[in-house]
Amino acid sequence: MEGYIIEVLPNEIIEKIIGCNVLSHYDVINFGSTCSKFRSLVNNSNRVWKCKFIKRWPQLLKLYNPKQVYNWLAEFQLRVNKGALVRQYVASMSSKMYHLEEIQDSSLAEMEAMINDHERSYHFIMDELINKGNPLRNSDLTEVYYAEKLVCCLKKQQLKKFWNNFKQVPPEEQLLEKGAVFVAKWIQSSMAVSPVLVSRQLDLLAEAVREVLRSRHPFHSIFSTPLDLVEQWKQKALTDNQFGPSECQQVLVALGEVIFNHSGFYTDNNMHYNVDNACINMVGKSPEVMV
Repeated sequence: MEGYIIEVLPNEIIEKIIGCNVLSHYDVINFGSTCSKFRSLVNNSNRVWKCKFIKRWPQLLKLYNPKQVYNWLAEFQLRVNKGALVRQYVASMSSKMYHLEEIQDSSLAEMEAMINDHERSYHFIMDELINKGNPLRNSDLTEVYYAEKLVCCLKKQQLKKFWNNFKQVPPEEQLLEKGAVFVAKWIQSSMAVSPVLVSRQLDLLAEAVREVLRSRHPFHSIFSTPLDLVEQWKQKALTDNQFGPSECQQVLVALGEVIFNHSGFYTDNNMHYNVDNACINMVGKSPEVMV
């Protein structure tokens, strides 16, 4: 009996053991191969496969709603399968596309089909491509080259869909901020442009402007405006000024004070030719960025 003590342990304890970060998903699969009881436990333990998914791909956890229930074994298998298909696809690209200067949209039909078969396929594929395009993890520089090219192409395909959808929404919902983020993503297709970080940067800038405005014009109408109304303004594309001409001028002066005096930004004619400096995610990162 001493040699089989694990068999009498409650399933909850066994799940705790095999779900720990020390054991890989290979260890879990091998454990499940030892007997029918453990195979059933491994195949039906959502907790274990969630742990293994997060351990291997922690960056993908943001795709999931914490309030929703998922089949984590199915998610794990899908991510593994997508990764294998992406690796095969990238390995075949050199022989198919070596004569092309750029990857054509017409040559991505197979990849497009892989993306459209599941709601998270695009994110799984992009995650694998980013890993494949990392020269620190992949010594095959030809594959690194094509993986980077493919990342840019797929991002732009998704951005085209976003832009078409964006144009269909009512004009009052076509926020300038969203349009600016789209332009930044298109221009900097090899970078990860975060709308959340852009929004946070703009909120910090707005708060700094409010503080300057408060010190110079404490009776400005913005300070008596309900916060819920200000939040509504943020969610709409305003077509008219919300204050009188003099108060609008006061806001602009405060904005200039924050940008040029507090943050140290300045214009430079030599930087007008750097298109990245026109991207909203770059404004706020360095005083040398042209505004």
